[in-house]
Amino acid sequence: MDERILQLARRERITKLPTYIIGWVGGSVIAITLCVLIGPFGTDNSLSFITRIGYWGVVVLSASIIMLGVQVILAKVLGLKLWHEALIGSLIFATLYVPLLILINGWVFTETSIAFGSTFVSVFVISLLIYSVVWLAHLNMAVTPVKVGKNISVFQRRLSQPPNSILWAIMAEDHYIRVITSTGEEMILMRFSDALSEVVDIDGIQIHRSIWIARAGVKQIVRESGKLTLTLQNDQKVSASRGFTKAAHDFVTKQTNM
Repeated sequence: MDERILQLARRERITKLPTYIIGWVGGSVIAITLCVLIGPFGTDNSLSFITRIGYWGVVVLSASIIMLGVQVILAKVLGLKLWHEALIGSLIFATLYVPLLILINGWVFTETSIAFGSTFVSVFVISLLIYSVVWLAHLNMAVTPVKVGKNISVFQRRLSQPPNSILWAIMAEDHYIRVITSTGEEMILMRFSDALSEVVDIDGIQIHRSIWIARAGVKQIVRESGKLTLTLQNDQKVSASRGFTKAAHDFVTKQTNM
């Protein structure tokens, strides 16, 4: 395979995380700036400008870090659907964040205090609203009319890759899917289950709850101590989960003599 293509694929894989972090940090900075300038909840009168920077910096950043952690665990690790993640995530976030918020306010505003119950409900509702915005954006971006060309699958029409790209693998990552082809990688805002329904006519198989591979994408297969590890054409290694091991092994080795 062309070394230049491999380098481009690796470079894209490396740049995804910094881009995500920049977006998260940028959103937090914007939120802090607005809160400092507007001074909501009477902080414009009760706190000096410098104190507001520190107060809202701690409040917003702590909320962002907790929400990010909850979202990663529920979506990436547990693979929950967005609405399940919204309800459970908002509940966990409010449970973790409200005591911290009460502690911060007790330290800054020594003469006043906030009630746990009403604050918990408010934080829970605000978190649900944020998830709702994400959900609406997900629908607007994921439900896109797709025209099917001759000899090109519905799924491949979604890609920005050249028409002659060969699909190698699809991997679920949060609410996105990572698509690996012979000409590189790209991320698409799409449910993994929807992607699977669009590749049913392509010679491939699901080997994990979040991984689908095409026969053309497999370079090598190794089975040790019952664990099946496959090396893709770009030298990336993926493992089949226990429930998919036998089916994945039979599929990949069929007519390949690996």
